[in-house]
Amino acid sequence: TYQDLLEAMDTMGFAPEEQKDILAITCAVLHSSNLTFNSLSADESEIDRENPHLEPVLSLMGFTAENLNRALCYFSIVAGKEKHTRSLPKQKAEKGTEALIKATY
Repeated sequence: TYQDLLEAMDTMGFAPEEQKDILAITCAVLHSSNLTFNSLSADESEIDRENPHLEPVLSLMGFTAENLNRALCYFSIVAGKEKHTRSLPKQKAEKGTEALIKATY
């Protein structure tokens, strides 16, 4: 049960703030797996801002929608002193989100 989990965390020496952070990250990751993307063109996408799971992810992780969209739907290449940013197609944004979720677990 949830209470057993909290008692186990206490036994392991997790501070209350650490317990709160662990649970928040876990919830954010679970909500992140339900994020969806809109295809704007063949090679451009954006986070679906109408998705009900977006707000919990933003709130729990402290992100803005713009920053999360930039992180998941764009990539940057640095060549010499120049930095080029390009958009990702929907499928690659989804795969990148899956990779982020797996890495966070």
